Amino acid sequence: MKRKYEVINQGGSAIEKTDVMVTWARILFGGWLLLTSILFLINYRALLPPEIYRLIKQGYVLHVAGFFVGSVLAWFAFTRCSRVKTGIVCAGLFALGGLFETCQLLVSYRHFSFKDILANGLGIGAFEQTIRYTGSARGKCPASW
Repeated sequence: MKRKYEVINQGGSAIEKTDVMVTWARILFGGWLLLTSILFLINYRALLPPEIYRLIKQGYVLHVAGFFVGSVLAWFAFTRCSRVKTGIVCAGLFALGGLFETCQLLVSYRHFSFKDILANGLGIGAFEQTIRYTGSARGKCPASW
């Protein structure tokens, strides 16, 4: 039995609560995509205080966390409860990370690193394992969604 979603009335039109949440997820994913694009091309380490720079020396943690968050937002915005769509979106995000990393060859103060691409893949893989563990990829959506 499908769960009934709360309906919000706005000016006579009914909008499902899930539609509003998906719209916000898409907006947040667009913001993530824009921020990620900027961070891949600027020298953000020069803007950080030395204390913070020492904590993130190589930036692999940023890659893993960033692509995990991007995968969650993309899943929620576009592919919930579909294993095939989830795989396609995750492969697309991995390719996007590779493209960004390759574009760094054209930026004078940035450099290409295969380890960064692997860190992106680790973040995406951690997300895929998370949804596999929770059962969401098998078509079992969490009851709260």
